[in-house]
Amino acid sequence: PIAMTESDWLASLPPGGRSFRLDVPANLLLCGEYAITEPEGQGIWLAAEPDDGRRAFLECHPAASFGLTLRWPGANSSWSLTTPPPAMLQAVLDGLDDLASRGTLTPNTWLGPWSIELDTSAFFSPDGRKLGLGSSAAACLLLSAALLHLNLIGQSADKRVLIWRDFPAWSVANHRRFQGGRGSGYDILCSLYGGMGLFTGGSLPRGQRLPDQIAARLPPFKLVPGAQTVRTGSAIDAWRIWKATHPGQAVRYLETCRHNVAGFLALAPSNPGDSTEPPSSPPPSSQQIIALLEQARLAGVSRGESIGVPATVDNGVPEGAFAKALGAGNETIMVIERDSLLPASGEPRTPGSPNASSLTTDRIAADRSCRYRVALRGLRARPILASGLARAKLLLFGEHVALFGWPAVGTPLDEACRVSFCPDDTATDASCRFPDLPGKLAAAATQVL
Repeated sequence: PIAMTESDWLASLPPGGRSFRLDVPANLLLCGEYAITEPEGQGIWLAAEPDDGRRAFLECHPAASFGLTLRWPGANSSWSLTTPPPAMLQAVLDGLDDLASRGTLTPNTWLGPWSIELDTSAFFSPDGRKLGLGSSAAACLLLSAALLHLNLIGQSADKRVLIWRDFPAWSVANHRRFQGGRGSGYDILCSLYGGMGLFTGGSLPRGQRLPDQIAARLPPFKLVPGAQTVRTGSAIDAWRIWKATHPGQAVRYLETCRHNVAGFLALAPSNPGDSTEPPSSPPPSSQQIIALLEQARLAGVSRGESIGVPATVDNGVPEGAFAKALGAGNETIMVIERDSLLPASGEPRTPGSPNASSLTTDRIAADRSCRYRVALRGLRARPILASGLARAKLLLFGEHVALFGWPAVGTPLDEACRVSFCPDDTATDASCRFPDLPGKLAAAATQVL
């Protein structure tokens, strides 16, 4: 298991009194559906982000009093100290109270003079449909990290080290509290650690990041919505009811999941941490990973049929492509097209299972917004160097002629958009970000049309 410290996440943040930004990737379950809800049940997670790098994010700015704004497509929700806190915020506040009751955190008011904006739009379709990318876990993880950081300002270094050491388990507890005591916790650990990893369930779940050599061989993939959204809680209830009446089959399914997980673990190089000697085994091939995913697909389809939560996918995927439902049900479909397979040197290209999603071939081929990649970085923190408000305009027509001084027609947005400047990942200069611009542009376009 990975030993995490404060420096792994928040080392780049200022010590206090300054604006900052946190972001996390989507969390997906490649195999181990339902098994991860059982003690010592295992599964493989995958952190993912679209090709344009969009993630769920949180921005925190000094303010006159505490305020929280939640954003997702088609809706904003704001909260101040004058009304009862929303359920997720209350879950994190209860977590802070628990730390204080154990003496690991000095009692505080918890909610200081900060304005927090939390945006999970990257995990929704433009029309507001949930895509099954773990939006609630991402939001809870971001809010937990932000409020813990704010409440550790001024605390001793020893106390910060002690508390951040237990941050993964504390974040899982916060999310379970929000979900009424349920939830495996894989989604929290996946977005926190990033990459591909082994998850082991239980009251204190464990996460272990797998070598990046394995994730690097996963072919480029797309994520497309299935036929309908799935309520994870209802799916888990269906699994538990079936397990109670079919205990023998449930045990065999858990053994199958452990066997599938062992296949992924076997792909790890024999000496991943030694850069001075070549690995004694060849790197895993994309075909090996596809074969393991196919085993997991067959197990998931069989189990979904048994418990009444289908994990099948309909026709529409290009011929020769591989498709698998991820997580409970078939809300989110991973599609790996024939041309995306990455064979090792001299390895023939062979397609995976030609099952499919409910989207048409043309939609999958044309929609670049559904292209994803492995997110090797989990929770990421940056200081905000400067921030302000700007007013944007939606150009209706005349995109090219306006360059030559000819008339063009546009409409200003009713609301100002926040502009933030953060240090760039690959350069020392700052990059400009418009965290709430996409949603406001979409709302303005809808009104105009």
